[in-house]
Amino acid sequence: MQHKTSYNDLRILKIMNWFITLAASVLIVIVTWLPGPVLAETLHYKLPTFQQLADPPKVLGPAGEHFTFLRTGKDTNGAFTVSKAIIPPGAGPIPHIHTLTDEWFYFPKGGITIFCDPNTSYSSLKEIPNTGSHPGARAQTVTTKDNSLYYGPHYYLHGFYNNTNENLEVDFVWAAKPGEQKNPASDISGYFLSVGERVGEFRPGMQPTDQEKVAFVVDAPKWGINQSSSFMQYLTEIGPAPGSSHFIHENDQVRRLEALLRTPLAN
Repeated sequence: MQHKTSYNDLRILKIMNWFITLAASVLIVIVTWLPGPVLAETLHYKLPTFQQLADPPKVLGPAGEHFTFLRTGKDTNGAFTVSKAIIPPGAGPIPHIHTLTDEWFYFPKGGITIFCDPNTSYSSLKEIPNTGSHPGARAQTVTTKDNSLYYGPHYYLHGFYNNTNENLEVDFVWAAKPGEQKNPASDISGYFLSVGERVGEFRPGMQPTDQEKVAFVVDAPKWGINQSSSFMQYLTEIGPAPGSSHFIHENDQVRRLEALLRTPLAN
């Protein structure tokens, strides 16, 4: 006997379709806001040219970096900051986590060892690795190659160090995480200017003071950062990244970076 579609059948189908549409919308929103893949790698990349400040501020960073801030939040309408940095042997930022900003690292020459934990996220300043119920990070390392780019989203532990005997260059880009384009932390040059030493020119052998190193850790939460005070404080282990790691998968944030760099200087 042929079944006839009743009013109730149609009503049920409409309700089911509504729930399916709602579930799909929620899934799209969730996927859009997920920050991965973590510190994904793009090789054989050339950072595009972009407009730069005529008189960029220079800062000796508390982790030993020689920063030259080519763009700041003040001239990008609070969207992002760019800095070229020279990293002396033994220098580099030890493990830390950004909760308000995403970050790109470009290595024109390579040689620096970059690390992250691509599998564990810490979504607020209260979630400090190796404390309470929050697990320690299991960091994975990669030795960077010439013309390589890495993307590090908010909530994931990362850092790097120069394990060579020569000065090496890194180009940083920090941007407000999606949905917070006026995020004050995107002008992260203010953090380094407040805790580092502004200089006219960099000199060989320059070192940050102990006071600057302390301020680097203490003031970090003001900028949405949990900054460790010793290398292993947030870690339970560190070792080479396996071939299956998200860390060394293709970077899916290149277009976003390039769109930022096309932003003209604000008046």
